[in-house]
Amino acid sequence: MSRRSNRSDSTKQISGVALAKATRLNIAAGAFGSIYALIVVGAFQTGFAQALGLTDVQFGFMAAIPLLAFPARLFASFIVERVGGRKLLFTINVILSRSVWILILLLPFLLTEVSALRSNLFLVLLLLSSAIGVMAEPLWFSWLGDLIPDHMRARFWTKRSIYVNLFSILPSIIVAVAKDTLSAKAFFASSFHVFAIVFGFAVFCGLLDILIHYGIPEPKLEHRG
Repeated sequence: MSRRSNRSDSTKQISGVALAKATRLNIAAGAFGSIYALIVVGAFQTGFAQALGLTDVQFGFMAAIPLLAFPARLFASFIVERVGGRKLLFTINVILSRSVWILILLLPFLLTEVSALRSNLFLVLLLLSSAIGVMAEPLWFSWLGDLIPDHMRARFWTKRSIYVNLFSILPSIIVAVAKDTLSAKAFFASSFHVFAIVFGFAVFCGLLDILIHYGIPEPKLEHRG
């Protein structure tokens, strides 16, 4: 059986009404997931690392983390069609990945002094979060690839990209302005309290992303030999 035939059979498991609802949920989930990513991967992460006191060498290591985490994606690609329950595995991976940020946020409060230990723990936790997170990507693409029929795939991904960008950029800008405003307030003992609020909001958006995904059906996985 061809891959196209498998996809056609799998999408027949989902009614038209359920598929329309699933695409709307996916776009909504993508917007919250994008807010999470824009906050924890961009300038906020760099500012947090600077506040922790990372050295130039450690910043170089931090920049290399996406490449260091790449083998985890390859491992997930290897197992994605050899096990069932992509939705369950995706959910577990993403929850674990984003929960690591809670540990990252606790670092400056548990280890209050600038030290190599604190900086190295930050890098290890960041690598752990990235490695677990990228393992979810092949699971997600396989799941959505079987869910979205061939004839609407291009239209869906274009629409998704437009709406996700529109709904995620403005909140991210608001968070950036709020962060600068809060940083200027005297009642915060340190910048880490502000980062805790910002990254806490990001984790909250990330969890909403997961909860919304829970309502998206998963077609039966067709094993291809």
